[in-house]
Amino acid sequence: MNKQNFPMAPDENQIEEFLTKIQPIPSGRFHQKIKEAAWRVDGGKQGVTEHFRFKMTFAIITLATLMVLFATPQGRAWAQEVFQFFRKVSFTTIPISEEEKKWINAPVEQYELPLVPVILPTLAPEMTSLTQCQALQKIQSYACQVAYTEAKLGMELKEFPKTPEGWIFKKLNFDVASKTASFIYSHYSEHGADFVLRQGTGKFQNNYWSIVPAEKVQPVKIGQFDGEYVRGTFTLREGDNAWRWEDDDSIQRLAWSEAERWYYIEIWAPSPGHISRDQLVELAASLENSPVEVADPLNPDSLSSIADAETYSGLDLKAPTILPLGFEFSHARYFPFNHEVHLHYKYNEDLVIYVWAGTPDDFDALAKIYKNHEIVEVGDKQAFYGVPEAVSQYESSYLLLAWHDENLNYRIYFYFDPSWGGGMLNQAKMIAIAESMGDINDYKRNDSHPYEFVAIYENALGFDIREFPTVPEGWSFSDVSANPDCIFISYSGVKENGQLAITQCKATTQALPLSNIPSTAIQDVNIGKIKGQYIVGNFDYDSTGMVTWNMSSPMRQLRWQEDGIWMQVTLTGDSIVLYDKEALISYAESLR
Repeated sequence: MNKQNFPMAPDENQIEEFLTKIQPIPSGRFHQKIKEAAWRVDGGKQGVTEHFRFKMTFAIITLATLMVLFATPQGRAWAQEVFQFFRKVSFTTIPISEEEKKWINAPVEQYELPLVPVILPTLAPEMTSLTQCQALQKIQSYACQVAYTEAKLGMELKEFPKTPEGWIFKKLNFDVASKTASFIYSHYSEHGADFVLRQGTGKFQNNYWSIVPAEKVQPVKIGQFDGEYVRGTFTLREGDNAWRWEDDDSIQRLAWSEAERWYYIEIWAPSPGHISRDQLVELAASLENSPVEVADPLNPDSLSSIADAETYSGLDLKAPTILPLGFEFSHARYFPFNHEVHLHYKYNEDLVIYVWAGTPDDFDALAKIYKNHEIVEVGDKQAFYGVPEAVSQYESSYLLLAWHDENLNYRIYFYFDPSWGGGMLNQAKMIAIAESMGDINDYKRNDSHPYEFVAIYENALGFDIREFPTVPEGWSFSDVSANPDCIFISYSGVKENGQLAITQCKATTQALPLSNIPSTAIQDVNIGKIKGQYIVGNFDYDSTGMVTWNMSSPMRQLRWQEDGIWMQVTLTGDSIVLYDKEALISYAESLR
């Protein structure tokens, strides 16, 4: 169909196809970002929107207040009786310090995202022996993940008899030392929605989100077992001087124990993914060991690999072999009405690639829509690069690159939100991603990355980091990650619940200030011939909701600067009992 010359009476499919090709159709999350931009443009600052409040909810006890509440003795305490799952407090407001106000009101910054190669890890030997995991692209299937997790933890997991209605299985995370597992689901029509079922033995693995006003904790029954239910969270409105508790049906938590096993459900589900309290309790009561296994049917709304998308669509698909830092294949979607595949990367929509067969894009038609455009080249093919005209500096927007190659049409959309800062691509990098498209069977993976990514991140960020010659005794490699300034390597305790983390940042990055940490918590030490600081404890709340320093928190930090690189070694959890200050310094001195 010629996209410039419509028939006088096009049918419904033709109209849908035209609208799809001429304008991008982002997911619900992106529309929500546009509708709920942090600052409205009709008359300046009109208050913080729901989207802003939701994001700030998570910031409350992380960046804003620099707290890790799971590290407090109260948060770590385990009791076999109920009413110990949430940390009950007597306050419903949390005052904001002047430093927090500065952080909240600080101007946002955007930065150029470096590109890194796509590395597909090989199957672990333990997985190749499992019949559910034979095919590489199936390692993130539900059946494979459950079988692998149960084998690693040495225990049988409780599961839902069937996937909760409206939800899609996303991944299954586990930790051997703490014997915990987390089933994670997303809602098919609400990309901002998450449903997490966590379970484990021994101590309940509380986290920073556990702080709740005592009167907001409701006792419930899950079958014959006692449990606790909470809806709502602390949130911040623009102009306020304190975080305030708000009852919110879209944010719910449920926790209970059965003998030595504890269970926790956390749901973040704005409409239409909302589940009532009674429905949540009913779902919890339905958990069972070894439900009847069924084959994982291919779901056109959530295909977990390029191979699955090819099977469903019949198209010979290509995928990027380089991607922006932090971006990985999330899922693919197939639209039968116009025989089109969408490849989603990162958070479902930040980078989306449209692929369809048929008549190529009409660049003249696109030029009428995108005033800011340029005809460029992808390899030896002509391509259209366009950017919508911005209404304001706070408007969510996107970049578009469209081209035709080997009977298939491609469009890459990169979505960004200037009001939130974050990573940004330019025209050259959009073209580089397009030119990297190849026959790679990318697939959904867990969030952790193999150690080989250290060299990839070093090359992308342009600086070398120090590493352990061998993994320290008592620890196992957990993950490596990066942002445009820092590289993070983490290790998990082999026998105890704890984490050892190494953070290394460029010289231009400012180290976390020590001004709010009491001098009694800071000790000057020597790391070889270099001066550094050893810090005991972490931030916590007092009885009034004020932020104070808690020397009893199981966190130890060692900070120093070496060869222009900011270095930090952090020890958390039960491991602080086994490893003292000298051990931490020894770890630091062994880095090469």
